[in-house]
Amino acid sequence: MNDKDPNRFGTNYSDPFGAIDESAQLSGTTIRDNLVAILKDKTGIDLTGVVEFIDWLGDQIGLALADFGAQWQALLDGIVNVWLDTTESIGALVENVIDTFNEAFGIVKDNVLTTANASITTYSSLATSAGGDFDEFDYSVAASLPGGTYAQITAGGGAGTYGPNGSGHLVWKTAGFSGRTVIYRRSDVTLAQDDGVVTAVTLTKIKNPLGGDTYFYLCGRMANDGSNTYVRAAIDNNQARIEVVVAGTVTQLGAAVNITPTSGDVFRFFYGATSHSRRFWLRQGSVTVMTREDGDAAGVGSLSSLGSGHRSVGFGTSVAQYVLTQNPGPSLAGWTWAPQTTA
Repeated sequence: MNDKDPNRFGTNYSDPFGAIDESAQLSGTTIRDNLVAILKDKTGIDLTGVVEFIDWLGDQIGLALADFGAQWQALLDGIVNVWLDTTESIGALVENVIDTFNEAFGIVKDNVLTTANASITTYSSLATSAGGDFDEFDYSVAASLPGGTYAQITAGGGAGTYGPNGSGHLVWKTAGFSGRTVIYRRSDVTLAQDDGVVTAVTLTKIKNPLGGDTYFYLCGRMANDGSNTYVRAAIDNNQARIEVVVAGTVTQLGAAVNITPTSGDVFRFFYGATSHSRRFWLRQGSVTVMTREDGDAAGVGSLSSLGSGHRSVGFGTSVAQYVLTQNPGPSLAGWTWAPQTTA
């Protein structure tokens, strides 16, 4: 039996690199070894045993992990975060490590993919029947979304963008390790009225990184001219907020609420009701997790804008710095937009 087999009782991981280096190519080995050494030096955590386990796991599914420098980097960063999260049970930690492995190598669980595809079918039908539309990201693999369809609003010193993976999914294309915010406005879409709903179907969970939160945004009432003014729902790994953005200045409406995101989530951001034009609410699945109002029903004390000049829609993410990379926003199966009427 392979002495790296984790099913073997009493497996000894004290020899961190011997078995790995026998089959690893030089470039991959160097990246892996240096990352482990840096993480140990900076955090005091020795992940050599975890690295051997992942190498063994790669052997079982036919992946030469040493050939995947960027994925290794993302994987090790994710494992560090899982390792430091002492609030989780052992079972949850194991599940998080598996999720981290899947995300680093672009693997989507079959049950999540089935659920996400069913959700896209449901919500795209709802959107089109209400006079809206949807995007399932059926593009060829590319570094970013098509510029003629999506206009970007960016902030932060980092790089990276959302881009299609060629399989109908939108994934964050990491570049460097500094924080980065990118908001994508659908430049060819304006709703016929002020009140609307934007929906996103996720494929991966939002994780809490070392050093700051990563957020996913659903955006409505965006300025048609591309100026940085809109309302949004902001979702991180364990909380949700509703915010107003005016010329880039963000104001949070009320307190954040606690949520538990999962892979395959459906988030829906509604804005505007006939009784209060600046009422906003967020649903996770069929559950309304929060409702906020901007000023009173007459608009006194409000910050957000109304009118035909603010009917664009969009989504986005703010990625935080990880140990040696970026903590990505969630991968998406698709998103929809539509007008809505709510009392």
